[in-house]
Amino acid sequence: MNTSSRNILAGLTLIAAGIAVGWSVAQWRAGHLSGSPAATIASAPTERKVLYWYDPMVPAQKFDKPGKSPYMDMALMPKYADEDTQDSTGLEVQVGAEVGDQLVVNGGLAAGQQVVASAQFLIDSEASLSGTPARSLGEGAKSAPRAALHEATGRVEKIDQAGLTLSHGAVPALGWPPMTMTFKLADPALARGLRAGDRVRFAFDQPPAGPTVRQIEKATAQ
Repeated sequence: MNTSSRNILAGLTLIAAGIAVGWSVAQWRAGHLSGSPAATIASAPTERKVLYWYDPMVPAQKFDKPGKSPYMDMALMPKYADEDTQDSTGLEVQVGAEVGDQLVVNGGLAAGQQVVASAQFLIDSEASLSGTPARSLGEGAKSAPRAALHEATGRVEKIDQAGLTLSHGAVPALGWPPMTMTFKLADPALARGLRAGDRVRFAFDQPPAGPTVRQIEKATAQ
């Protein structure tokens, strides 16, 4: 075989090798971009775990399934496991002497425990949601604690077994805007004499079962 033939053979061999390498690279890229199990697993989104569903206006009430809130015309919201689950809970504390602008706490708290000691409306609100009576630290241990009552005015929309549906004004202490929602009745007799369309003044609290009317009366015409 002369030199020219050997050069031609060597060139054909290099071309064949290049084609083989290019085909292998193309197959490898196709498998990793679209067909390989590893790529599929790596690109699969992580599903967030839902702990429960809740109404943001009544966060203490938890539901097992999504759906419409029984308190107002809105959908329940999910509470995810990866969200911050720390919240405020009312605590019963024993207070002692007042030293300057500070108050001695004799019991009910652990060293290093974080607490909210200001903004009484926030303490009342969170305590009423959890069903724990709230009190100001300045009240001491003499007064009997009780759940905070929030007052509002509104109009009766419906009365049924679920309770009393009211279109009420804003409740600043809770950060509530005007809305229409259903309240439970502490005593069914509270609805006696009321009918749809009546203007009323009422007071309610927020036990774990949901907003509950404790006092109600017809509003006098202005």
